[in-house]
Amino acid sequence: DATGLRAISRLPPLPAPRLEALQIPDVAEILEHVADLYLVQTADILGHSHLAEFVEPRHEAMAVVWELNRYTLTELGQLFNRTNEGVLYGLQRHYERLRGQHQNARAA
Repeated sequence: DATGLRAISRLPPLPAPRLEALQIPDVAEILEHVADLYLVQTADILGHSHLAEFVEPRHEAMAVVWELNRYTLTELGQLFNRTNEGVLYGLQRHYERLRGQHQNARAA
């Protein structure tokens, strides 16, 4: 009602968000964090092994870097020593795994 609107209009403005609190981690920090989570080395994430223990963290690291920094496929490929197609495949597989985990959690 009008009384509520008048009360809201008298409230002091909210402070602006502090941008320094929103610092985005750099690629090296993301790689280290993902490597720690999966108990692998960053060299394994950046390597060319097709073992599942390295592929899953590699795909996750690609997705996190892409989401936080919005690099192009080419830029991600250069960072992870992959082709555009390899990066796209890795992102697709990562999001498929997430969807599967979400569906499994909902079914439980």
